[in-house]
Amino acid sequence: MNKKGVSVPKKRVDVGDEKVLSPALTQALAHVKDFMTENQKASIIAREGKIIMDAGDIRGAIECFNEGISYNPTVSLFSLRATAHKLLEMYTEAYFDYSYNIRLEPENGMHYCNRGLCLSRLKKVSMALEDFEVAIQYDPSTTNYYSRATTYADFGKFEQAIADFTVAIGEEGPGTVPTEFKLRCKYRRALAYYELGKYEEVVKDTNQILLLDTNSVQARALLGRALKVLNDHKKAEEQLSVAILLDATQANLYIERGDIRFRTAQRIKVIEAVYDFDKAIAILEKKLDARNNTHTQDTLVSNTPFNARRGAPHRASSHFTVAPKESDEGEMIDPTQLLSIPHHNYTNSTMGVSFSQIPGGVSSGATSGTGRHKPSLLSKSPKSGLNRHNSILSNGSGSGMGSVSQQSHGTYGFPTGAQVPAAFYREIEEQLADALFKRTQAKLMADPDQANVESALADGLKALTLFNEDDDYYMAVATCYMRLNKYDEALHMLQTVLDRSPNNYKALYHHAFCQRASGSQKHAIEGLTKILALSGPESSGSISASKLAMPIHRVYEMRGTMFHEMQAHKLALHDLGKAIAIHPVGADNYYLRGDCHSKLGNYEQALSDYDTAEENRFDDKCALYIARGEVRRLLGRSEEAANDFRLAYDLLDKGDKVGRVRILSFRAFCQIDQKSYRAAYDSLIVAQAFNKEILIEKMSKFTADLEAAEEMIHKYLQKHNNSWHSKPLSELEGDILYLKRIDWILTYHCALCEYMQRDFVHAQELLEACLTPDMRKFIPDDVSLGTQLFFLAQTQIQSKQPDAARHSLQECAGTHWTDKKHNAYMLSFSLAKVLQSQGLHEEAIAAFNKAVDLYPDNSHAFFRRAWSYKALGNYVAAGDDFENAKNLSPDDPNFAVSYKSITHCAYMEVASDADVIEPFPALLPVPGLRQAI
Repeated sequence: MNKKGVSVPKKRVDVGDEKVLSPALTQALAHVKDFMTENQKASIIAREGKIIMDAGDIRGAIECFNEGISYNPTVSLFSLRATAHKLLEMYTEAYFDYSYNIRLEPENGMHYCNRGLCLSRLKKVSMALEDFEVAIQYDPSTTNYYSRATTYADFGKFEQAIADFTVAIGEEGPGTVPTEFKLRCKYRRALAYYELGKYEEVVKDTNQILLLDTNSVQARALLGRALKVLNDHKKAEEQLSVAILLDATQANLYIERGDIRFRTAQRIKVIEAVYDFDKAIAILEKKLDARNNTHTQDTLVSNTPFNARRGAPHRASSHFTVAPKESDEGEMIDPTQLLSIPHHNYTNSTMGVSFSQIPGGVSSGATSGTGRHKPSLLSKSPKSGLNRHNSILSNGSGSGMGSVSQQSHGTYGFPTGAQVPAAFYREIEEQLADALFKRTQAKLMADPDQANVESALADGLKALTLFNEDDDYYMAVATCYMRLNKYDEALHMLQTVLDRSPNNYKALYHHAFCQRASGSQKHAIEGLTKILALSGPESSGSISASKLAMPIHRVYEMRGTMFHEMQAHKLALHDLGKAIAIHPVGADNYYLRGDCHSKLGNYEQALSDYDTAEENRFDDKCALYIARGEVRRLLGRSEEAANDFRLAYDLLDKGDKVGRVRILSFRAFCQIDQKSYRAAYDSLIVAQAFNKEILIEKMSKFTADLEAAEEMIHKYLQKHNNSWHSKPLSELEGDILYLKRIDWILTYHCALCEYMQRDFVHAQELLEACLTPDMRKFIPDDVSLGTQLFFLAQTQIQSKQPDAARHSLQECAGTHWTDKKHNAYMLSFSLAKVLQSQGLHEEAIAAFNKAVDLYPDNSHAFFRRAWSYKALGNYVAAGDDFENAKNLSPDDPNFAVSYKSITHCAYMEVASDADVIEPFPALLPVPGLRQAI
């Protein structure tokens, strides 16, 4: 305990006859003379220790200061030793040094301020703020407010920081605060505004800085960043370009400008962004290449930030210190030497590091001991550039903001001669990984070419080798794999993310996408359902909207699309409806929902959705017109449907023969609906020609010999029980079978057109072609078979082939076509007419009886049966039938004949007979016509 009541270290003890002295202490003691007083000796040793500290021997300087304190424990010596301790990041020891100063000068606010800074470094926030409060009570100077403001900012209390910075700036008038100090305060306040998302205030402060210091690199960088978030990309890029002109050695300036260019989503700008990332990567790799150089400090670029993003130690504080003060010995001690190095805070300084978009983080002053820094600066940004990595710019050499004397420090801010810590290089590696990651994303956007994607993949994998703790790096690599259709590799990357973060929204979404692409629809839907459960308001652990890396409507959209693919149309309707309600401008969703409505028979709703999809500029106009044309046709609006099919046909590529077959077929069906049978026939003939060309092309791949191919298909059909829908031996064989089925459909409708034009001879030929053994395999169902047999019989009747007609009708009776009452009536009536024409009146009467039983009020059956009764001599029954026919259809002239005068019964053609006027039906909807073959 000395005379001032301060406990001091004991003096050195001699060991035997020799004194154990370090070279530094030996150098200092060489200037000490025996005749000097204790105070003089302490002053000399302090002076020499400072020289030694400036030379880079920090521990030697501390030994000198210890020696000086043993002679006379003055404030200046404790302050110098505290400075040395801070240079070695020994903040606890520095804390005790300032505590000694407080005991010596308990009413000096500077000592409380400096001790508060040490407590801030030790993350003792509440204690630090108490010291700042006392410092301001004793000395309400702007520098003390500034120091407290930086501590507030370091620990995420930005509102309080802004208030203190504002006081420190001294807005009450010019000349109150030095300009350089005012600029520094404005810059730090701008950073705090940035953290709070008050970007207009950031622009205001940085513009004021640039009016006084146009060469401020970091102010321009921050202004560019704020303008970027405000979506003024042009001005933001201009500011970063000027900053690069001022200092082209900073990798982070290039990264930031590349980020801005990337955000424009313009291809030429994205390519320029790739070049910016190239330059940043070259600078960072050059720094790493110099790692083994023993003169690293002199060869690397200056002003590179040291404090690592993920828990690297901080350097000495840049908190502005008090004005020079006269020491006890009358020597002027510059207090800027006590705190010396600018503070590169991760959150509120001129850094070169990246951030997460996940909101709610705090600044680097509150990092965990082992993990990465919590997100800051851009964490609240509503717009993200390259995912969540948004690098803040490193300290620019062109500005005087935050600069203090660095006479005792090397190029990086490390003491001269000191070895650069490994954490410094680790930080560069992480910055390099971040630049590679951003270049990966830029390459993916710039050019989807496979070679470019592979180059992007190489960048992403290299980023992972440098730093494998960032989930977004894995996401970028997974995206590259997905672009290359390597879904298994992508799933592996995404699973790595999910193993660490099971509720990672982006990973779950992309994982579901890969599972869908791999055919695991069920697991994909489970993943999407989990996302929706996490984002729902009923979930206690829900993801807030601000944390979702992709809009929630995308999840509903993908799940709805998968339900649609699985033909679960009602479930798809729910999800697509949700997606549309959240994001009502998505044309794809309207198209898919329209298709679901169409499949469920809700044609009006389907048509409305298709119209909305067209209004929202749905990309695939051809598919839209085809789908809408089908719905309009089913609604009976065949003329509008035909127009849609015409538009679709005009949009088709000339080489798309399959598409031409589809559209020509649909257009023909509309023409049939409009009774334009000749035009329909012409369309079908052209479609049939295209279909035959496709079939020949397919068969030529199967075998060069067309006849051999036909024979192979015939044998294949026989092997599979003559069923067209049996599983084919190969995809090629399946394509051929579908083409053959389409050929049957086209031939059937050609027969329809000829029949309705009363060209019964040609219609008969076409129907007989549809019923050959080879073509029968492609008839969709038993009802279609019955339809063909019935109308074939009608053509045979017209061609005076009663036996053939009778055979066709009898075969038709064995099909499900007769399950309908109307069809059963027509079959019985037509068969009875054929029997009647052959003179088989008893059999005809039995068939007419069936017809009368089915429709007792049908006059034609009574009229026809009457002739058979008369032929058999049963005039009473014949008379009754004739009268019943007249009574049922009094206005039909066919029944007004004088039957009493007719003695010979002959087959009579009655134009109004049901079988005569029955229209040949088209297949609605047309089955078997696939989207692609």
